[in-house]
Amino acid sequence: MRFMDDNDTIEIDGTQYTQEQIDRQTRRIYRVVFVDGTYGDDETFGGKLNPDLIKIIQDVIITDQPIEEEILNQMISSIATGFRDWIAENTRAVHPVVITAFLSDFIPACLEQFFSIEESAPPGGRFDYDPAYG
Repeated sequence: MRFMDDNDTIEIDGTQYTQEQIDRQTRRIYRVVFVDGTYGDDETFGGKLNPDLIKIIQDVIITDQPIEEEILNQMISSIATGFRDWIAENTRAVHPVVITAFLSDFIPACLEQFFSIEESAPPGGRFDYDPAYG
């Protein structure tokens, strides 16, 4: 496997982008995703998550009851769609593929930071069926 270096280009929808162009687009995303964000030379980033994105999570995530895996997957998909649309609306000159690539790493890291997801045993007796527990 060979990683992209500064002289390589990648084609997205018929347009060639250099690593520098992709990096610039990614930094545009960071600037809207984080409040008081930092972007280090070692490609690390951080800061407080934009309150609009926190609201997207809060509007989707169920935290007060057990849920089925399918529901969890739907919630994560809704968060991804909400984040993608919000980033697209709040940035200029960022290709949707770059947004999607960013979100493929960012959403799992974000959810891992805020939530703990674990399997649990069903309550009740052995004959009680609850689809949230499989």
